[in-house]
Amino acid sequence: SAKLLHLQARSTHRQSILMWLKGDIKGSESTIKLFLSSLNTEFNDPAWCEDLGALYLSQAMNHVYNFSFVESHREVRKWMSIADLPGGQERLLWDLIFCVGCIMRGEGQFEGAELCFNTCLRTPELRESKRFLVQSTLADLYCELGYLHMKGQAFYLSLAKAVVEPEIERNYWDADLLTRELIMIYDNLREPDIVDRLGHVRALIAFARVAPTPEDALKRWEDVLLWNGVYNPLEEEVFTCGVVYLFLCVTWYKLGDIDKGADCFQNAMQVIERKQRQFLIPGMGTYLFHDVRNQIQSIPVVGKYHSSLTS
Repeated sequence: SAKLLHLQARSTHRQSILMWLKGDIKGSESTIKLFLSSLNTEFNDPAWCEDLGALYLSQAMNHVYNFSFVESHREVRKWMSIADLPGGQERLLWDLIFCVGCIMRGEGQFEGAELCFNTCLRTPELRESKRFLVQSTLADLYCELGYLHMKGQAFYLSLAKAVVEPEIERNYWDADLLTRELIMIYDNLREPDIVDRLGHVRALIAFARVAPTPEDALKRWEDVLLWNGVYNPLEEEVFTCGVVYLFLCVTWYKLGDIDKGADCFQNAMQVIERKQRQFLIPGMGTYLFHDVRNQIQSIPVVGKYHSSLTS
């Protein structure tokens, strides 16, 4: 019956979200695909279109996390094909705009993403949970936009975990204390979800950036790789890992171990050459990558290969 179909669709959507939060992106994708492949009905019920649209957007966000942006756009277009039916457009338009913003941010189209997120933020009578979600996302985005043209970040940079960024710029000691507190919180979480895991890695990266000595930096950057492996044991190393290897290369050089520095550089190149630039963590595809790339240029042993990092 139609009622049972609605319940099954909503249950599938909730299950996909729960699996995503637990870090099971493939499971979330498969759950949605399995349900959609089992359908044999016409989509002319407004309530049904809302359920179907939610599944399309959930699948699009799965693809965003996997950096499969072509697939993300394809899922959004599926939603657009039913959005003109009564009910579907009004109920899911906010989620659609937010999803498109996430896709554009993932592609490095920061100004387009800013337009999407600001549109979401201006929505009348927006629920507090959604308002905080957009504000924290904008905070991350303004870290990137600030690097490009220092625009409008004074308020948003004080929000959520992005507060670490200006602290690093203004006061390393305060940033060190803040990141220690964040890491302690993440260490005490019994069942961190996918958002917590990403936040933990971000905090570890910030902690490495404010290391007072090369010895401290070495331990902290290695912790970033360690925890990334703990949270993603079955995945290939992502672009962020390549950037971390570059920081380790610089660190080993400062410690006087040229061979280990060269090894880290080779590890970095193996990752970076096969992975597209990624923007999930602010700076890893832009200003942090550019900074460490410039540091690499001054290292005699690997600096001659600097041109291979200019992509």
